Amino acid sequence: MRSITVAICVLGLIGAFVKAVDAASVLTSTASGPVSLSVPWTDSGKPQVWMRGAKGPWQPAPFQQAEGKLIFELNPAALGGATVMLLIDPPPGMVLNDDTPPLLMGLKADGKPLPTASPVNLGVSKGAPRQILAALRDRENRVDPQSLKVLVDGDPLTGEALRVEPQVGMLRVAATIPDLEYGKHEIVLSARDTSPQANQLEVKLQLQRQDTSNVALASLGATVRVDSCFPDYESLTPLNDGNTTLSGDSCGNDVTWASAETESDHWVQVNLPKPTTIREVTIYWAAYTEVAHTPRYFEVQIPDGNNWVPVYKSPAAGEKAQPVTTARFEPRTVSSLRVFMPAGQGSEGRPKLLWIAEIQAR
Repeated sequence: MRSITVAICVLGLIGAFVKAVDAASVLTSTASGPVSLSVPWTDSGKPQVWMRGAKGPWQPAPFQQAEGKLIFELNPAALGGATVMLLIDPPPGMVLNDDTPPLLMGLKADGKPLPTASPVNLGVSKGAPRQILAALRDRENRVDPQSLKVLVDGDPLTGEALRVEPQVGMLRVAATIPDLEYGKHEIVLSARDTSPQANQLEVKLQLQRQDTSNVALASLGATVRVDSCFPDYESLTPLNDGNTTLSGDSCGNDVTWASAETESDHWVQVNLPKPTTIREVTIYWAAYTEVAHTPRYFEVQIPDGNNWVPVYKSPAAGEKAQPVTTARFEPRTVSSLRVFMPAGQGSEGRPKLLWIAEIQAR
């Protein structure tokens, strides 16, 4: 790969940058008028240089070679737009006029074949996939293994969680998916080819993890009590009606409950119809406009005589702001439980408010 410094003299220049593609160097210039580019060049011999406008195929680029540099006089308007790409010394075999992204040849989740047309809907299930396997290829230029990314809910997989194996004419990917909370999730796989255009393939897998062993449902006889209510949030039905779907742009009392917004402790008590052994409590927090109102600190408590004792406490660093949190603990047989938030420990935006969409226990 080459490192190139570009000297620019231009009327109405917007910007220019250089990148490397395999052994070639690609210069992209965006200008509103004619542009003169001077590129230092110390290699012996005359390079092969190609240019491409916003429209049309690659074509040989005229240039002058003098005093250790290459000089280009470009007229973007004559090439169909403001952006011009220059390709210097492409490697043998590179297909320049490749505007097709890599192909997804195969996709599996935990060994089960999946459709290859994005988005792939994995549906609703109790568990989430632990491993995604994919096979990619490109008919004209190879797939760049360095470009491969797998994002799980926006967070990239790294290290041993992502294995990329280049093979002849193929790129194989093995992604180990971390434990996922209940609720909706999206896995995005992307890769680019090694053409000058760096065409990108993006595949989205969507799923919803939903458990059917929730014993806190009102339909099973569970009831709820609260310490207080925010004005117009007096209905407690949303707390255990089984609806965990939020619209994304509002959190009214039809889908959430909220405590009074006061400097005091807030809690929700769930009474089960009979003594039941539970080992985890999942809370769906109010979330909209990409903001989850997760308390910075909360506890799951169970009765001990006339007192409540915690079986789960938030970590010292505080809770991660996310739409769903599952508190896990040693199995306990209880007739009631409580989600408790100390005074002022609500979300960053509403520290005096406890705001919940659903409570589940299993």
